[in-house]
Amino acid sequence: MMTTIKVKPTTRYSPVIRLDGKKIKFKKAASGMLEADVDVAEGAVMEINNWNTIAGGMWFLTEMFYFFIGIFGIFDTGREKFNMAFRFRAVLHPVQGSQITVGWINSQQEGSPAVEFIRNFEAEITDNAFYGQKQFRKRRRIARFAKFVIWLALIGAAIAIVAKTMG
Repeated sequence: MMTTIKVKPTTRYSPVIRLDGKKIKFKKAASGMLEADVDVAEGAVMEINNWNTIAGGMWFLTEMFYFFIGIFGIFDTGREKFNMAFRFRAVLHPVQGSQITVGWINSQQEGSPAVEFIRNFEAEITDNAFYGQKQFRKRRRIARFAKFVIWLALIGAAIAIVAKTMG
């Protein structure tokens, strides 16, 4: 059955929305929301996960890339800075003319709901929660320490250059 999915845009998260394992492509509507018309079968599984740059395999290189591109962190891009991730999973039972609206809850408390899921049909929500990532916290600390060391090296190099030219 054709179902309209509307998503409130967010800059805080980088959510990936999948229906039966296939990523949904959205278009921006006149209302400012992202919309997609998809064919949803009975029992289809909808999953929403956020993607965090610190979770990837090349996380350290990515962090350093943004640090240098942002001119040593001065012009930081405002990427995700929190140590939480979320997942949402629902089994859908659509009817003719079904609509889904997806919004975001910014509580960021471990175990609290992450996704506001409004629909006009039955759905079994099996997972909807923020979860803490100790690995995220550890990686953020390592990246912060590396940036601090780079700043100390820059200050030391600047002092050495000034001392060399003055004397």
